[in-house]
Amino acid sequence: MDSLYPRRRLLGAAGGLPAALGLAGGLLSTSARAEPFTLRFLDTTETARGATIFDAFAASRPDVLQGVQARKDHAEVLFGPVRSAVEAGQPPYDVVLTNLDGAMMGAELGIWQPMSRLINPLLPPMDEMLKPLARLLRGAVREQAQIITVSPGGPLLAYAPERLPRAPRTAEELLAWARQNPGRFVYPRPEFSEAGRCFVAGLPWTLSDQDPLDPTDGWPATWEYLAELDRHVPYYPTTTAAAMQELAEGGVDMVATTVGADILMRGTGVLPANTAISPLADMHWIPVGLFVAVLRGLPEARLRSIAEAIAALLELPFQRTAFARGLYWPGPVREDVALEHAPPEMQAEMRRLVRPGTPGLIAGGHFAPPLLLEETLTMLRRWDEDISAWHGVRP
Repeated sequence: MDSLYPRRRLLGAAGGLPAALGLAGGLLSTSARAEPFTLRFLDTTETARGATIFDAFAASRPDVLQGVQARKDHAEVLFGPVRSAVEAGQPPYDVVLTNLDGAMMGAELGIWQPMSRLINPLLPPMDEMLKPLARLLRGAVREQAQIITVSPGGPLLAYAPERLPRAPRTAEELLAWARQNPGRFVYPRPEFSEAGRCFVAGLPWTLSDQDPLDPTDGWPATWEYLAELDRHVPYYPTTTAAAMQELAEGGVDMVATTVGADILMRGTGVLPANTAISPLADMHWIPVGLFVAVLRGLPEARLRSIAEAIAALLELPFQRTAFARGLYWPGPVREDVALEHAPPEMQAEMRRLVRPGTPGLIAGGHFAPPLLLEETLTMLRRWDEDISAWHGVRP
């Protein structure tokens, strides 16, 4: 089945959103909390840590949760089986961990229980507690899902310095290098990889395109660039990890990455320690984050327990561990959490893995506003139809 079929349906799905959201009005009922139950948890992200995020809460609060039953799957299931089950009044999971795209799409489909009414009564005001970047991404999903980790994202170029002494400094240099070295650069598919999505969504800023927030009419230079680059790309890996494996094994000399993926892949040994990274000139960070969402249609008593579990992810014990190696450096969404608040062994690991120039690169960079849902869907559809579909047969 065409992987973009659910996205095409989404473009016309916004009409029934207010009615679908049901209890969006008031605060969570003060009815009794449910008896302890096993939390049904779906992880649709690339991070390896997702299945464990509720374990500490479950262990410390047996009066709320008996345990966590986690399943990992592609985000596509949100648009098919999960959506159908929610509409039938039988949500198959309680909580979903997803990225920005998944959070926005679930909000548009109306499958999320509004988040503010669940957790706001349990925490300090979000505008005071969250970092500006976290507030920006939380607003992008209309507060239907809760952001729990945040990162500047990318795009960055990772390369093997023993094979490529200096990375291209501009988009034009990258294309010229790809022409001269066909098959030696890849970026992952943007519909499945945040590294790939950051690369594609970052190009309009790097190329000074007409309107970087309008992939329909504002990206003429970007689509032309991607089409030409396609002639020299051997294939599009499905995941960030697969692209990094190509670089590590010598299949390519350079790949698109994110700041978090760079740290994770070196920390886990997928990439050699000497792997280098470089930004392109005029780069704008395309921010990324992890979101927790609650499926619509759950019993009110269960929602109260779930709200407590999610609120715990924004409290200091969890946020102080959000630096753990993963795809979302630095991680914490709270203003009052810095690396020196992390456990000592985590501080040591991050100081070893985070490149000395990375904090300055982030602090001195520009941040692009996130594309809205319809623009994100347009970007992914156009890439699939105009770039990927023509790979290997482009005239």
